[in-house]
Amino acid sequence: MRTIKNSFLLILLLGVFVSAMPVSEKRDTSLYNDNMFTPLTIPEKTDKPQTRKYTLKLSQTQWAPDGFTRSTYLVNNQYPGPILQANKGDWFSITVENDLPVETSMHWHGMFQRGTSWFDGVPSVSQCSITPGSSLTYEFSTNEQTGTYWWHSHYNAQYMDGILGALIIHDPEDPNLKDYDYEYVVTLTDWYHQTTADLLALFLAPGYTGGNPVPDAGLISGKGQFNCDAKPGYPCKKDSDVAVYKVQKGKKYRFRIINTSGEAFYMFSIDGHKMKVIEVEGTYVQPFEVTQLPLHIAQRYSVIVEANQDAKDYWIRATMSKECIFNNGNTTINHDSAINYNVTGILSYEGSSNKSPDSTPFTDDLTPCRNLDSKLIKPLTASPPKEPTQTISYNVTFGTNAMGVAEALLNNSSYVPDKIPTTLRIINDHVDVKTMPTSQNIEAFNDDKGVAEITVYNNNSANHPFHLHGHIFWLIGDGVGTEIDKSVYNTVDPPVRDTTIVPAKGWTTIRFIIDNPGVWAFHCHIEWHLQIGMFAQIAELTDQLKLQKIPDSIQGFCANKAY
Repeated sequence: MRTIKNSFLLILLLGVFVSAMPVSEKRDTSLYNDNMFTPLTIPEKTDKPQTRKYTLKLSQTQWAPDGFTRSTYLVNNQYPGPILQANKGDWFSITVENDLPVETSMHWHGMFQRGTSWFDGVPSVSQCSITPGSSLTYEFSTNEQTGTYWWHSHYNAQYMDGILGALIIHDPEDPNLKDYDYEYVVTLTDWYHQTTADLLALFLAPGYTGGNPVPDAGLISGKGQFNCDAKPGYPCKKDSDVAVYKVQKGKKYRFRIINTSGEAFYMFSIDGHKMKVIEVEGTYVQPFEVTQLPLHIAQRYSVIVEANQDAKDYWIRATMSKECIFNNGNTTINHDSAINYNVTGILSYEGSSNKSPDSTPFTDDLTPCRNLDSKLIKPLTASPPKEPTQTISYNVTFGTNAMGVAEALLNNSSYVPDKIPTTLRIINDHVDVKTMPTSQNIEAFNDDKGVAEITVYNNNSANHPFHLHGHIFWLIGDGVGTEIDKSVYNTVDPPVRDTTIVPAKGWTTIRFIIDNPGVWAFHCHIEWHLQIGMFAQIAELTDQLKLQKIPDSIQGFCANKAY
């Protein structure tokens, strides 16, 4: 992650370099992650926690998930990358081998990283990036966490080029186990035909005011369909593969749905089938039914779908809300995109011969770009939040810096990453975060077992999905307007999440327990906004953090960085 303030030329040159890299011209259909379309094989329950070892090998090739061929990053020669699985209480040991021509890092989205905050995978916050030709083994415990998570690169906008996958922690005591027969994973992604390095060079150019680049396609579990006629003369395969999930009539299926996009808000549904929500971002909820499921970037749900309809094929619909993608006409990068906002897959009953579903979509009148109605989400075990002991607020605005480059600002400050990660500065040098530059956007939270309250005020017309690392939080309330309406606060049984939407021209208030020593990112998960500084650091219980020892593997990548 970098900003224009210290690396515009580097990003510009990097974009040209990556685009020019020699890559294989062969389009190999084995690059699909076929495990996405077979029911999960659940890790065997054991008496003692196990260490689940994985290797993620990053490479570059030509690939066409929507039919249009472009340079793509793959993980273990597939996209999306492998589904990582463990049982509650297990440890992960995941070696990332970087065979890319550029640096990288890996974030385990939703993992608390208690006692291992340096493995959170955020350059300039928890680690130095992994250099080309090098590897790093991330080791962390799942502790008491269970549910649906994902992993992705946290370096620049790399995950949008292919470096991502699902991370599932099974609970042998899951109260919903008796209610379904099989499990599937579904990822929703927006896709661009230019590399993010090229797009960032355009996006961070002085004088650019067109807003976020417009995607070219949407993908369901790595598969999409692009209209090749819209770009004649480019390598493109018509009638590209469709995501197909097979079911047996009478069986029940748990679908773990993850929005892994960089820009797009999705409305997910399966024609003719209701979805019973049982998990929201790692927290069990009192089951409730919906026909459409709104997901902004990084949000996750588990739903149970019963195969109780006629044995034929039904459309799976992942509709991108056009209202949530700002397109300012001729000034916007890729403004003339031939994107089909109505992304589709197929729910196919065993024995069905119909490969062109004629099913009818649901027509619920849901507000685009917003969370699923918070009143529906009741944690299975309610834990009313206590009153806050420390409160802060962030005002979200946009502007331009002295070079005429777009900036996103929190309290009038656009985040600028440092060469040395904040975690190392605190542990190795005992730096007082209060002395760090304003551009580090850092706040200290040192009230052990206290309650932090953060309110984000959104002064623009975009909806921002904010994610807090190292924690889940109570979503106390949100609304539209410049003033907080505390009458809508829920302090009895609020939703528990790790990613929530701050409404356009509105506000959101969250609370969390101050109990996890580390430096944690708090940022908008629209990748373009993150790249221009919509990012803050939460320095938590730094006196306890200073007593921890950083592994040599982390220290080594920072050895040659100058203070």
